[in-house]
Amino acid sequence: MAITRPCYSSREDVARALDSKLTARNFAQIDRAIEAAAVAIEGLTHRRFYPKVDTRYFDWPNDQYARSWRLWLQQHELVSVTTLTIGGTVIAAADYFLRPYDGPPYTRLEIDLDSSSAFGPAAGGTHQRAVSILGVYGYSADDAVAGTTAEALDASETGVDVTDSALIGVGDLIKV
Repeated sequence: MAITRPCYSSREDVARALDSKLTARNFAQIDRAIEAAAVAIEGLTHRRFYPKVDTRYFDWPNDQYARSWRLWLQQHELVSVTTLTIGGTVIAAADYFLRPYDGPPYTRLEIDLDSSSAFGPAAGGTHQRAVSILGVYGYSADDAVAGTTAEALDASETGVDVTDSALIGVGDLIKV
């Protein structure tokens, strides 16, 4: 069985912690265990701890009973925003705030009341998917350098050569 999703521990970390002679059979068991653990962690905490670039859509007005300038993100925790669009209009970064102040992760977005921006319906007047946020979602985007590319990349590449892959393990999320 191969690991098919980001996990919170690599096969190599678990293998070192076991401190026993390892075989291919052990690797399959470890892979199943760390993948199941990642699913269980996310199920219990209702959050994902690794970053994912995505566009999420929100209705406005919504059923949150929030202030008219506040959008609660609920389970869609944000690390950063690339583009905020409300009713088909792109909103400048200076016209909104990500909260809480000590984030990320950010759990709500607020329109700067000193700006001319506002939440409103999408084109056509419907409230459905009126707000779209392109950004990095997740609990954090912490990363560590695990080497550099050893050659220039072009459109014909089928593999990436790196200077040091010792810090990369099965189950790790790699940002290129």
